[in-house]
Amino acid sequence: MKLYHKLLAFLLRFTKPGYLDESLFNQMQRINHCVSVECIVKRGNKILLQQRDSNDKFWPNEWHIPGTMVRGDELLSDALNRLFCTIIVCDEKVEIAGVLNRVYSYKTKRGNITHLLYIIEWPHKVIGSFFSIKRLPENTMEHHRLLLEGKL
Repeated sequence: MKLYHKLLAFLLRFTKPGYLDESLFNQMQRINHCVSVECIVKRGNKILLQQRDSNDKFWPNEWHIPGTMVRGDELLSDALNRLFCTIIVCDEKVEIAGVLNRVYSYKTKRGNITHLLYIIEWPHKVIGSFFSIKRLPENTMEHHRLLLEGKL
């Protein structure tokens, strides 16, 4: 083992599982395979997309299917609940009545990610905008566009 690997392994012992600083998270994601949960929220023949911030390092201002990474100290159910609270405003635990629809892996700008895709119908208030799959915004994240167009 190279000396810098030993040093890195030593330093990582002091990092607690869970939410990581963005710079550390991005480097960890670059060298590891990560798991993401995503939720397609349907309303009729339209789907919910959310727009990323203009200062996002990888996909500024791009539209995406709501999703989140599963953190090191979480169960899948914890990540799903956290994700659901980014789709609606919630202050308490919410049960998702969705079904795991698909698992796909894709190499993104951030690294290799396995995506667990859930699909739900949600008639209540949400955060984001609904779009027809046939009329997605020009600036939709590439792997989400490919998924929604049935090419993944």
